[in-house]
Amino acid sequence: MAEALSVRAIWQRHKLVRVRPTAWRAVDDLPTGPDTVVLRAWAQMGRPFIVRRFLPGEGKERIPLGVPLPPCHGKRRIAFCMDADDVTEHLPPISLRSGRDLAPRLWTDTIEALLDVAARYGCEPVIAGSLLWQGLTGLAYLTARSDLDLIWPSAAACPALLHELAAIESCSPMRLDGEIVSFEGNAVNWRELYSCLQGASDTVLVKSMSGACVRRIDEMLKMSGVPRAAR
Repeated sequence: MAEALSVRAIWQRHKLVRVRPTAWRAVDDLPTGPDTVVLRAWAQMGRPFIVRRFLPGEGKERIPLGVPLPPCHGKRRIAFCMDADDVTEHLPPISLRSGRDLAPRLWTDTIEALLDVAARYGCEPVIAGSLLWQGLTGLAYLTARSDLDLIWPSAAACPALLHELAAIESCSPMRLDGEIVSFEGNAVNWRELYSCLQGASDTVLVKSMSGACVRRIDEMLKMSGVPRAAR
């Protein structure tokens, strides 16, 4: 039990890691077929994997990892578990400011507007989704229909900032997706939270390493550490 609690305390969704290529011999939950070959080559090349939430039935003593394959490999999402000792490196997240040069030129104005908002509220996001994976691997993940996925810190969970995000999205060439994540790892979709704060609902879906559950909006904001004046 202590080991399982340790896994949940240290590992959080969206954390990027590299693993020992030789560890694949001990992984018994990999899909069979061409995906296995792709994943083994992925690790041999030092490409990263991402920590995901536990699926039903998965033991909490191992690390749940995954990778979204690029369109050239069918855009499949592969999930598996590894021992913590098989992780060789923790990669830092890539801020939106650092990752903006990876984005299509059509996104420039939107990204600059987001960076302006982030600077004024003191909570710059990090990139996720297709933009992140194209930057990490050099493979073609972005398409004409790609979203801009961002992970925001809990300070972004205030009506004023969310209202500005909605305004930016309304005139953007792409959809703005992503989550607001607390220090403890509780995450909520920014658009769903904005809708709740506008009075559409008093509950919101919250994701964590252990799964997903519906919580009252006040409870979620309290968990995120959002100051009362910002609610």
